[in-house]
Amino acid sequence: MHIVTVATGDYAKGAAALVNSLAATGFAGRITVGHQGPLQMQTRPDAPVELLEIPATNKLTATNLKANIVARVGSGDICYVDADCIVTSPQLLKIVSEFLDIGPVFCAESMMPSCDARYRAWAKSLVAIGIHQAEPPHAICRPYFNAGFFALRLPRDAEYLERYQRLLGSALLDDGRFHGTPYFAMADQDCLNAAIISIARPMTSIGPPDVWFRALPVNPYLVVGIEPEPVLLHCTGAGKKPWRFDVPPLRRPDAYDKAFYHFAYRSTPWATIADDVPKRMKIWFADSAAGKMDLRLRRHRQRISEIVSAFG
Repeated sequence: MHIVTVATGDYAKGAAALVNSLAATGFAGRITVGHQGPLQMQTRPDAPVELLEIPATNKLTATNLKANIVARVGSGDICYVDADCIVTSPQLLKIVSEFLDIGPVFCAESMMPSCDARYRAWAKSLVAIGIHQAEPPHAICRPYFNAGFFALRLPRDAEYLERYQRLLGSALLDDGRFHGTPYFAMADQDCLNAAIISIARPMTSIGPPDVWFRALPVNPYLVVGIEPEPVLLHCTGAGKKPWRFDVPPLRRPDAYDKAFYHFAYRSTPWATIADDVPKRMKIWFADSAAGKMDLRLRRHRQRISEIVSAFG
């Protein structure tokens, strides 16, 4: 298995944690970290990590580089993982390896009505590039897939990648940012979903609760997972990533926060980050008694400040 990720800007810190989490699971394959410009992480000489610079494109956002980097890696079993993910168990790649013989493996995140207007809009975008989608079997809802994790066997699954790449280049407006194109609010992720539903071939998916998404408040799937605990943590959402915190936020650290700090700064066999985190952040990441007390005091001060502001 070949793992691929994209680390632009400060996402390199997330990539370092991802790489070290793979080491902790006993991963024995190759890892390619695609990047543009300087990379804010260092890898040890004996680590199975290749750093690959990606040429600039007109779609500047990092999310739109996924198809590019996977295509450049070449052939074989390739698993793309977002840099803001943590692999918590070797079972994740065992599942992928077991079912990749059937077809590609994607990561289901939510559900969409099969009559949703976006499906019609995506079909028009496919027709515009010469792809006529077969009418799928009738279903009330369809799974909506997250673009932060998918596995392909190339060249067998090259058609998925080609359609994904073509939609990224033709359907998205300007630089392909989120909410920048009508009916493609999630930009690259919507392009991936359009590509997936346009191909009627066997595939496999994993999803909640085996995959934990920070921005997913409700699990729309069966609450019992393949494993007792999530095998993948994904720090989704528009909120700050934990490596961007200067001061502790007014909440306790979640599963990803704790795992990120552990693999980015404490357990670092393959990748390291040059800078450190402030002492108060270390206390917050640890979720210790001292951290909980500090959080209560800061919340109390916040409430007092809000009351004072309300009365002028």
